[in-house]
Order: sequence, then structure tokens, then C-alpha cells
Amino acid sequence: MTREHKLTAVGAILGGICALLLTAVAHGAVPDERFREEFHQTYPLAATGRVSLENINGDVKITGWDRNEVKLDAVKSADEKEKLAKIEIRVDAQPDSIHIRTKYVDCENHGCNNPGSVEYTLMVPRGARLDAVKLINGTLNLDQISGEVNASSINGRVNGTNLGGRIELSTINGEVNATLTPARVKSVAPVSLHSVNGRVEVTIPSDSSAELSAHTVNGSIRNDFDLPVSHPRYGPGSRMEGRLADGGTKFELRTVNGSIAIRHAADGRPLSKATSLLPSDRSRMY
Repeated sequence: MTREHKLTAVGAILGGICALLLTAVAHGAVPDERFREEFHQTYPLAATGRVSLENINGDVKITGWDRNEVKLDAVKSADEKEKLAKIEIRVDAQPDSIHIRTKYVDCENHGCNNPGSVEYTLMVPRGARLDAVKLINGTLNLDQISGEVNASSINGRVNGTNLGGRIELSTINGEVNATLTPARVKSVAPVSLHSVNGRVEVTIPSDSSAELSAHTVNGSIRNDFDLPVSHPRYGPGSRMEGRLADGGTKFELRTVNGSIAIRHAADGRPLSKATSLLPSDRSRMY
């Protein structure tokens, strides 16, 4: 069995397993929200402090601002008052770090049916480092963060805009989208965008200097820079390797079951010269 066939088989198996997991958690992830409770707090944090968050059910939005503090707004929801009381927001705040965690009392060891959800909205110092933002069921939106970002969701979309440092965004069941500014692409910090079952898309300035690496097991690759795409001799899958201008920021885009798109911004800038880094005998255009 060729490497491509093995990857295809693995992708199909993972896709089936993740689909079953998604169906299973869906029965306990969406309360009808008849009972709600709000949580509002502000914590001091160093300009380059570390931020981490763990949430089981619920969307998360994190935005950078020019204050050395974290503004935390959250909404707890459940279909029963008793369940609402069992949802705890635990915060460990230090001068240089803050860790936020959702805990379902009595559910972690015994399990709960439809335990409720928490939606978070955070304002953090623009230069903060998002060490580990982890969601299970929910959409994650990140904006205006110039520090390092490591964020993921198991079942949900992950979106990043105006990010500045090293970027690692991933999901299992969902799309990953990133839009980067000219200043960010001039940085040498790498960008990693991964999904198992979902589309991966990045939008970069038209005149970017970058090195692009894209691979999908079951899906197509499209790009606005006319770089050729390689396909295995047998079976599905696509690969693209290329350099824009003189190279620079390294982009790694991966998905098992889904397509990949590399777009240029509608900024009126001239397109960078694109050079394929694929072996000439393996590359062919769509």
C-alpha cells in the first residue's frame, strides 16, 4: 500500500470516528438556555502576560486592546436552574498569567446529560501570549493579538484576524480561517493552520514574501498566486510547495478531509513573484 493510500485510509477512519463523536456530544452540548447567569471581572495582567482558557460547551471571542488588564465577560446557560448552579468559572489570575477554566461540578467523573454552556468574551493586552486556548464544542474568534497564539477547537470553527506572533490554529471538525496583515507577514514567526475534517483558508497581502506548504489527503488546493499543485499517482490528495518573492514567513496548511485555499487580499498591491518548490516531474496545474 502506498503512502498516499495509507493517508487516505487513515483520513477516512478519522472522519468516521470524529463524525460519531460529534453526534454523541451534540446531544449534550446545546441547552435550550432558559436559565442564564452573567459573570464580569477585570484582572491586571502584564503587557506580554500569558493567557490560557479551557471551555467545554460555548463560543469564545478574544480581542486585544491597549490596556494591561484582562476584561472577562461570560454568560452561563442551562435548561435547568440546578444545572446552572453546577457550572463554575474558575480563574487563576497572577500578575503575569491568567488561566480560565469551565468546570461542571459532579459531571467530570459521572457525566451529565445536557450540562449547559458558557460563552466567553475576553479583552486582553494586545501583546499577550495565548498559551493554550482549548475548546471542545464551540467557535473560536481571535483578533488584534500580536503575541504568540496557540488555539484549538474540537468541534467548531477557528478564526484569526490581525494576529502578530507565532500562530498555531487547529480544529478536528470545523474550518480554520486566518487573515494576516502586511506587518504580520513580514515577521519570521511561522504560521500553522490544521484541520482534520474541514476547510483551511488563509488570506495574505498580495505582495507577501513567504514560503507556502499545503497538503490535503481528501480535497483540493487553490491559490491566487498561480502556483502549481501536485497530485499522487493513485488516489486523492493534493500538495503545493512554493515561495513568494524572496521567501520569509513559513506557512504550513494541512487538512485530511477538506480543501485548502490561499487567497491574496483585495489591497491593490502587485502580486508577488511565485516560485514552485515542487519537483518538476510531480507538479501539474489544475
